Amino acid sequence: LADLVPQASIRIANDLNDIAWGEYQFGAARSLPSLLAIYVGTGIGAGLIIDHKLMVGADNVSGEIGHTKFPELKGIPCGCGQTGCIEGYAGGKAIEYRILHDIQNAVVSREELGLTAEEHPTARCIEAGFRKGLPYAVRFWDETALMLGMLVANAIAILNPHALLLGGGVLEGCPSLLAKIIDNAMEMAPRSATAHIQFIKPTLHDDAGTLGAALLCLSAGQKQS
Repeated sequence: LADLVPQASIRIANDLNDIAWGEYQFGAARSLPSLLAIYVGTGIGAGLIIDHKLMVGADNVSGEIGHTKFPELKGIPCGCGQTGCIEGYAGGKAIEYRILHDIQNAVVSREELGLTAEEHPTARCIEAGFRKGLPYAVRFWDETALMLGMLVANAIAILNPHALLLGGGVLEGCPSLLAKIIDNAMEMAPRSATAHIQFIKPTLHDDAGTLGAALLCLSAGQKQS
């Protein structure tokens, strides 16, 4: 490749930075002065724009909000190798593990969750159970939304963004959880930091990251030329 394109270079970007930049340039957050994008998918990540600029950090790893530590979670292992990260408790994979653990320990049954013997539990079965009033699912979402709401409230207190974009497969597929997170965040965040905040939804979905990455590469190329 280097022989074919001598001036080619490689840029590595955090996927949430790409998503936030794509939504800022072409989507839900177009032209807003500042944006905090928090996505709950397989894991939990964030992208941050301040004064129309994407914040990437000194080591290009800003936005790793999923590795925020909570004392209540100190015994829970995370994929990063540490313990106590909210991603190890409320990320999509962690939610699946918690449900499977509870099934194996007879806290809840597959039948109660509407799962066959072959089906793998996901956040969506908790969402369905919550809507039916299943006590296990209601408790599960209450506990999960409390932790995620606290995470969002703390971020709002520190950053005071013009808009908060909440997305990712878990939140987009579980509107009841999303609503509870927003309620908790608004209750716990400082009133002075929420007076003008907008809660916005993703509009570009899977295209946001692709567009954002392309724009960042284009910008990097222009700076080099």
